[in-house]
Parts: sequence; C-alpha cells; structure tokens
Amino acid sequence: MSIFFKPITALEAFLGKIAGIYDGKLPKPITRCQLLLKKIAQNQAITQESLGMKKSKNMLKITAKTTTKNGVTFTVNSDFSITCNGTATADSTLDLCFITLPQNVKYTLTGCPVGGSNSTYKLYLIDTIEWTRLPQDKGSGITFSPSDTVMWKAAIKISSGQICDDLTFYPMLRKTDMYDDDAEYEPFSADLQTQINELREQIVSASAVNTTVLDAQDGDKTE
Repeated sequence: MSIFFKPITALEAFLGKIAGIYDGKLPKPITRCQLLLKKIAQNQAITQESLGMKKSKNMLKITAKTTTKNGVTFTVNSDFSITCNGTATADSTLDLCFITLPQNVKYTLTGCPVGGSNSTYKLYLIDTIEWTRLPQDKGSGITFSPSDTVMWKAAIKISSGQICDDLTFYPMLRKTDMYDDDAEYEPFSADLQTQINELREQIVSASAVNTTVLDAQDGDKTE
C-alpha cells in the first residue's frame, strides 16, 4: 500500500511561515508529513532544554581533585574552576580530564587567565596517540579542528618559578559553530538522560549489595 502526501500549497506555506514552522520558500515540494516532522523536532528541542536534557556547552567534565604539586596548590572549586596558589619549585601540571573529540569539527578552548605564556602558565589539550598536537590557551583562547578522532588530555601547566596568587582558570571546551559568540564560562553539566542512566546504575549497584547482605544474613540464620 502506497501513501501519497499532497504537496504543500502556497497558502499553506504562507500560513506555516506565520506559525514559524516554514520559511515560506518553495524550492521543491514539501509534504505535510515533512512539515509535521519539522514542527515535532522544534518542539522536542524546546522540551529537552526545559527538562535539562540539552547537551552541556562545556565539554570538559573535570575529574581533577584538589592537590599540591611542586609548591603549587591547585584548588578545584564548586563550579570546577581551578584556583592556583604558591610558587612553582618546578614545572607543575594538573591533569583535568580526558575527552574523545570527533574529527573535522571546530572546537574552542578557553579559560586561561590573561598573562599566560610558555614561561608562565597555560591551559592546553594534548593528543594521547602521538603526544605532539598541543592546542594551547594562553589567555585569549584557541580554536582548532582535529584531523582524526582521538582521545585528548586537558591540563593546566604552571612553569617553574611562577608565583600564583589566587590565579583562577575556567577551563571550557565548546563547539565553535554552536557557541562561537558565547564565551561565558559554565561548568560541564550532564543532560537529563545521562543523569537518569547514572542514577539507574547506582540503584542497580545498591540493589546488588543489599541482595548480597540479605543472602548472607539468611545463611547465618540457617546455620
């Protein structure tokens, strides 16, 4: 059985334009089905954002913990910014996280305080295959596009002899095409589906532990 969708008319296109679901142009026939699917996609995007399901702008999920290395104390703040204090007795590096980036996509790395350089401090990514590609932010951000899909390490480096007095980094990696004009820092946040999946894993894990405890208790009673 074949289904035929009547092409949209000029009047319907005009009404659709008023409703904000069609651009009013007719380069080729558009079916009512296509129009409906477009509207559904738009509504879905609005719903996902309102429910917290929108992907995080910041792709860096910081896993580093507060620590002291070579005279510099790296403090991981509640918003996952990093505050540095102390004098570096040698080059001091804090690994922030690892992330796999698809190839041929533009990314922008920001978050290094003004005054960064190779001899002071910087925020950088380095590939974990050749360990040679090194996009670096020294205070003004850096945009790059990987030529292949590999895992990268994000890190902060404080050079030997550098004095840090509440020097705060705001590490952020964002897709340039989506957030080119939105450089304001925000920490990584998992979308709703990811949070649900993580909560489900925690419940399953807790359930398994409880089952093991109950089985052990039942075994004690039978002895």
